[in-house]
Amino acid sequence: MKLSRRQMFQTAAFCAAGTAGTVGFGVPAYLPKVFGQDAPNARLRCGVIGLGVRGRHDAGLHRRHAELAVLADLDRRQLDAANRGLCKGKAETVADYRRILDRQDIDVVCIATPDHWHTKICLDALAAGKHIFCEKPLTLTIQEDRILREKVKAYPKQIMAVGTQRRCELPRFTRAVNMVQQGVLGKMKRILVSLGKPLQMTSEPPQDQRFAPQPVPEELDWNTWQGQAPEFPFVPQRCHRLFRNWFEYAGGKITDWGAHYLDMALWATGQDQPNAGIVWVDPSDCKYPLPMKDGFPTASDYYNVPYDFYIKTRTQNGVAIDIESRLNDGILFEGEKGRIFVNCGRITGKPIEEEWDRGLYGETELKKIFKGKPVTDHMTNFYLCVREGGEPVSDVFTHTRTMTACHIVNIAMRLKRTLEWDPAAEQFVNDAQADSFISREQRKGFEVC
Repeated sequence: MKLSRRQMFQTAAFCAAGTAGTVGFGVPAYLPKVFGQDAPNARLRCGVIGLGVRGRHDAGLHRRHAELAVLADLDRRQLDAANRGLCKGKAETVADYRRILDRQDIDVVCIATPDHWHTKICLDALAAGKHIFCEKPLTLTIQEDRILREKVKAYPKQIMAVGTQRRCELPRFTRAVNMVQQGVLGKMKRILVSLGKPLQMTSEPPQDQRFAPQPVPEELDWNTWQGQAPEFPFVPQRCHRLFRNWFEYAGGKITDWGAHYLDMALWATGQDQPNAGIVWVDPSDCKYPLPMKDGFPTASDYYNVPYDFYIKTRTQNGVAIDIESRLNDGILFEGEKGRIFVNCGRITGKPIEEEWDRGLYGETELKKIFKGKPVTDHMTNFYLCVREGGEPVSDVFTHTRTMTACHIVNIAMRLKRTLEWDPAAEQFVNDAQADSFISREQRKGFEVC
């Protein structure tokens, strides 16, 4: 499935223009000729773990490259609906993901569970000899970042990719990253990362809008769903699509959309590498729906991640990155020579209109971005690595560096004070309380490692 030289230059032209015909998410129109439903399965078999909205979407992409042999979810209703919709009811369905990992005929696992389960299942899948595609954000804590990096190194024959598709599937993002890396915009003065608002959160809730416990639905294994997190009575708002509004299971918008947009900022500036990243955070402009004490919410009957924030940070190489929730999602790169804005829908600015990067975004640059692989969407990139070897564009090592940056920001926000981070020692500077958030206590029976 190698692209021809002509197709490679077509893609370069597409990326430079940013306006060519596309097939979903900005994929060049010609690409379905070389990937997708026409791609040979070669008997690869995939198991999907987590069948919510994102899991079903990912499963649909996996079945272009492999047979969906078995599906797993702790919610029987989601599981059955996914089997009917994706596999015409023919796939095996299980509640316990370990039954997928035990099968010798499964080559690939897709992990699209809530965030607090990602690392545990990834570690188990590595030990079981599977190739892994895991949704972002990959980790719940800085400790999990460290563990995953080391474990992936210990299994060099297995491919692991992260679902951060902006790294290769949306050409406008890679064009923006390339412009910064090539110095087209000059030295970076500031980067503004806009993440938007959390779902269903606006301000401190009136008492009559707090969440009362409800009976656990018969189709849901609520105890297992909570995993390593503390045990709480069931409320629908803790589960499924709203779980990222709770620190117990995720990190709010910082880890959700930060896994995309902060990742782009760090990638563009070379700060997604060891001994780099965010080293200083000022979280003074941050609002929570409930009062916080010592970094923890004072009540458990409402969402507990920030609903409004403007955070100032600085990276190891001195770049100022502001992270905020008040604008629609996107990234503003502001250099000494010019600035550009990019999000899922557009890339704009004088450097784009005047094509300042003409001649600086061709085959050589694309080959570097795609690590020697053809220009494709992120799922095809993953399967090319499974078949041929090599490292995916969305790799574990840079992603966990981005996640560490996200967790640093969240810890500063929780403690409501400025923090400094030592990227070499991977700990906070003279702050034992902040260091205590590097890892979390894990519920007995659900320990990650």
